[in-house]
Amino acid sequence: MYHRFPKNKSVRDIWLQKCGRGGKWNWESCFICSVHFRNDDYVRDLQAELLGIARRKLLNENAVPSLFLPNEHVKEEDKSDGEEERLRKKYVQEILSNTHTTAASKDNEVIVTETKTGNQATTYLELIRLQSNNMEKMREKLELENKNLRQELENKNSLLMQYEKGIAKLKKEQEKEIKRSVEAEVKRILAQCFTESQINILLNNKKSSHWTDEDISRAFILYCYSKRAYEYLRNNLNIPLPSISSLQRWESSTNKQPQDCTQD
Repeated sequence: MYHRFPKNKSVRDIWLQKCGRGGKWNWESCFICSVHFRNDDYVRDLQAELLGIARRKLLNENAVPSLFLPNEHVKEEDKSDGEEERLRKKYVQEILSNTHTTAASKDNEVIVTETKTGNQATTYLELIRLQSNNMEKMREKLELENKNLRQELENKNSLLMQYEKGIAKLKKEQEKEIKRSVEAEVKRILAQCFTESQINILLNNKKSSHWTDEDISRAFILYCYSKRAYEYLRNNLNIPLPSISSLQRWESSTNKQPQDCTQD
């Protein structure tokens, strides 16, 4: 694995110094191998450790190369820190040491022949294959868990929607019940002074209603006492009363008129 040079200038300057490379060169297009870093230079991947899978190698912000540097010897105290990297490198070198490469040039052609030790190469491939199988099993397990979690989330969302609908229904019924209770109490109070037809006009904001004989007879008595008072109550105070024409039609249809009826 290779790492890009950091964007932090102070840390990058240390990287450049550790490289020990002279002349002009573009650090933005260069990389440093992970073999030059210690274990504690990397961010700890707890998820990989718990799941037993390969960890992601992500450098700390202040990590600098300290192993196998040019013109430097590895210090004794650094040996334990880079033990894993050195063993891995040693194992690779042992495999490569069994590779015999010969090159011969003839008529401007290069012939390269390579032979590898079969047992070590097979072991290395088996290790890779085993790790790949473990990762595949882990992937399938995570996909199954993800599927189960999605299904559980969907079920809970569905249950939440049912609860919300139930709450909305109860709230609506409660509002209706409160409205009916208030309306019943208002009717009870208004019934002390007004008839049912008058209450219907007041509560429903109507301009007229179907007047009963009782409504008109009571209004006719008031009209007989004082025409001015009747018109004032009806037109100025908006008391629901039959119109004068309704009273006149009722009078002519019944042929009744109180003997003491006088007009102002």
